[in-house]
Amino acid sequence: MNKIRGIELLRGFAALSVVLHHVLLEVQHKGLDKSILLNFHNMINFGTIGVDIFFVISGFIMIYVHGSDFKKNNASINFLLKRIIRVVPLYWIMTSAAIAALIIIPSLSSSGKTFELSHALASYMFIPFENSVGSVMPVLNPGWTLNYEMYFYLVFSVLLIFDKKLFLPLLTGFFISSILIVNSFDFTVEYIKMMGNPILLEFLFGVFIGLYYKSFPKYMYFLIYLGLALILWNVFVSFDIEYRVIFFGVPASILVLGLLIKEDAAGFHIPLKLDLLGKISYSLYLSHVFSYKIAIILYLKLFGDSQPDLLIIFTMLFCVVVSYFTYRWVERPITKLLRVWFMKFEKKGC
Repeated sequence: MNKIRGIELLRGFAALSVVLHHVLLEVQHKGLDKSILLNFHNMINFGTIGVDIFFVISGFIMIYVHGSDFKKNNASINFLLKRIIRVVPLYWIMTSAAIAALIIIPSLSSSGKTFELSHALASYMFIPFENSVGSVMPVLNPGWTLNYEMYFYLVFSVLLIFDKKLFLPLLTGFFISSILIVNSFDFTVEYIKMMGNPILLEFLFGVFIGLYYKSFPKYMYFLIYLGLALILWNVFVSFDIEYRVIFFGVPASILVLGLLIKEDAAGFHIPLKLDLLGKISYSLYLSHVFSYKIAIILYLKLFGDSQPDLLIIFTMLFCVVVSYFTYRWVERPITKLLRVWFMKFEKKGC
């Protein structure tokens, strides 16, 4: 399956935006309020749109890659194994590192959380669980999005047993009904609460795009500019996070659709270095939790706190460099090894 370069590039910038969000939060936490970026309208919250872009892309990629797997023998189990190989190893490694840091150097946690075995086990199993300070976050904070990803994969795997024509109606009906039901009652189980989060609709947007983007006229690549305009508009306008599906999810979907129409019509000519940003995006998303803290400590010791915007730029670059080596030395070798194993498993017809 050929990679779509525009989507690969967008995935890289989505990861960067999440890094920016966390770096700005840390700069704010350290009281470096002279930063221009930190004080520029709603820039500190803008980076969270990276998550919405990831979810839309994920919905698209699942149907793009696995759209021909419906009703095949062992389709559901093979799909889940492929997703586990792609997502789990690096996440477990980073979660283990976060647990070690929490035990050995608890002062690194800005929220004051402490290690709890039940919380750690839930984090490994992608189950939403309240931590020691009352926040429903895994040990590795970015992992909260992977809880939603794995839930989506589980639903997707079940629907693979049906005819492809039924997939979109079944997925739409299930997501909308579960959101309506969960939000109509006062459930206390965090996993059920997750099932009622409207952010799940962003996966649905991506699936719809994956099924129908080739049906759109080629001139509609202008949606790229509309999507970008709507996304950037959110820098200047604050909104209730309860409506993020509208303010972030819809613009992200429009941008993804525009990029796909453009690439389908004429392709993208992207410099290799920018293409690499997409390849390392998963490593960047997970490893930056450690690298941005290290970079900030290092910069402040070397240069002081008089130039917070340079600190932000330095930290972003540091995170990218660390993620590159994480990708080359950890993520890629492990993924390749497990994929070889899976191919042998698949040939045996297991």
